[in-house]
Amino acid sequence: MKTAVPSLTLLVCTAVLLLLLGRHTRQTEAGEEYTVYLPIIAKPEAPTYPRGNNLLNNSSFEGGWYHPNGIPELQIPNEWVFVWEEGPTGFGSETWDVWVRPEVRVFPSYLLPPHEHPLFIWDGVQTVKIFKDSGAISFELTQNVWLESGTYVLEMSVFPDLVVYYENGEKVWAPDPLSGEVKLIAGNNNTGWLLPTFGDKNTYYFVFTVAQAQNVRVGAAMRGRWAIRNNGWFMDDWWLSRLPNTQFETGVFDGRGQPPRFSDEYIPPAEPYIFPVVPVSSNQFPVISGLLSEVATLQKSERHFTTGQFVFSPPSPGD
Repeated sequence: MKTAVPSLTLLVCTAVLLLLLGRHTRQTEAGEEYTVYLPIIAKPEAPTYPRGNNLLNNSSFEGGWYHPNGIPELQIPNEWVFVWEEGPTGFGSETWDVWVRPEVRVFPSYLLPPHEHPLFIWDGVQTVKIFKDSGAISFELTQNVWLESGTYVLEMSVFPDLVVYYENGEKVWAPDPLSGEVKLIAGNNNTGWLLPTFGDKNTYYFVFTVAQAQNVRVGAAMRGRWAIRNNGWFMDDWWLSRLPNTQFETGVFDGRGQPPRFSDEYIPPAEPYIFPVVPVSSNQFPVISGLLSEVATLQKSERHFTTGQFVFSPPSPGD
């Protein structure tokens, strides 16, 4: 037998109604109208940031690209500067705990399956993906913009395509929130590292002020501190505009106008994230030398996932 349990909202409304009725003890006659006014509890609306004239150049990455220093793996959108880190990440001491150079692609819609267009393209017919298979990455995409004194809002949207493995052709998103972080930049100010939702479009608003006219470096930084199967970031439709007045609170807000999640406020669980290992072929890791021995039953924490799938040993004489 199932028992119906009244909802909390229903209980609250009933209590309020009884309270209000209890304040009026006059007996009503049949046919007499009696009005009871109940309080309206309204959900506060998210602030709306008007999109004025976009001060960014090539903000939706439709205006071509270039190869910095002739590096073919880097297709950097025109008007943008791409900077990446190399060397120890500081988040571990294993051989894979090093920043590596990402790859950058400006993807036109015809190179993506039709069902992925609304996932990754939010304006125009192109999107940018910055990624690395099985490598930790940290990078910035910025440009210098001349800004007069005033209050501005930088709007940035990103899709963290952070995959630890594939199961039945479906992506399995990284379980550790620290697998991917975002930071918005405006001159000497930045938001600090934020924790986006993986496998979804995330929009952030960074409201900041400029005291006097100057060139301001604006854009975003992203990092994937673990060498997971796919460290990928799609981005499109960025916007920078001057706000018409100063009534807007400065700071960073998510797409609902609420404070976002910050990395330095996150408390990792006592036990590491564990998930099964899916063996892959050795030719997917050409940069790693040695013999490959697949271990299908091995389990590792996420930060050890990619290299932890395999046992490496030096070649035996004669191999």
